[in-house]
Amino acid sequence: MKSLIAKAKKEDSEALIFVGQLYQNGNGVPVDLEKSVAYYRKAAHSGSADGMAQLGWSYFHGLGVPVDRDEGIRWLRKAADAGDSVAMTNLGALYARGQGVPADIEQARMRYEKGAAAGDETAMSNLGSLYQWGHGVATDLETAFKWYSRAAEKGDPAGIMSVGGFYFEGIGREKDVAKGMAMVRRAAMLGLVDAAINLGAAYRDGNGVERDEVEALTWFIVAVERKHPDDERIPIDLESARDALKERLNEEQRKRAQEKADAILSQLRYKLK
Repeated sequence: MKSLIAKAKKEDSEALIFVGQLYQNGNGVPVDLEKSVAYYRKAAHSGSADGMAQLGWSYFHGLGVPVDRDEGIRWLRKAADAGDSVAMTNLGALYARGQGVPADIEQARMRYEKGAAAGDETAMSNLGSLYQWGHGVATDLETAFKWYSRAAEKGDPAGIMSVGGFYFEGIGREKDVAKGMAMVRRAAMLGLVDAAINLGAAYRDGNGVERDEVEALTWFIVAVERKHPDDERIPIDLESARDALKERLNEEQRKRAQEKADAILSQLRYKLK
């Protein structure tokens, strides 16, 4: 840590960003968002595209600085123009949702395409979603599967889950429930909340797996703990789904589910570090 801080003091952009992330996530140091954004600002002003992207995201979400979406967008655009693939993808997501910019699905698609061309797996997965559901493009399930597969090959949890969904439902290929469920589980073990919800529902309802309410509760607990409080995409009331299962299980079963969930959450926290 001391050597990293020493490098950061010498304006080493990679060290600046790394130390900023340590302070943002509380890895080995107390969480300090003001220190985090200070390191990102130094990296951005030194010309680092990654630093610009991190600074833009900090301004957009008010992480260590007052929320300033215009300033956030300005830095994200600078980062994208400097070649940062994550900034390209994040701008695409903002255009898709109409957050900080007017909703514009065509702009979203163009930004995702640039991000994907630059190697960003989230952009690939987002393109898959556009083609699967026909958002701003004609529905094309094979093109959707192609993009999801590329994202999955790079380890993107959303891409992995989506490929699993294609196999589970037999969309454009032979149905393979076991393969589909294995991929959903893999995405859940990588921390994807949507995959944890799908896995919990599958075990609760016996859909594609043997019904197991302890396993279902395990994954609903994981999903509740991992869900971002501002995420409006979650289609169900997670807390109610979790509590309904708790009421049906006895104390020993609830304890088992909690212990399994704690082990998964601990593993996910370790991966983040």
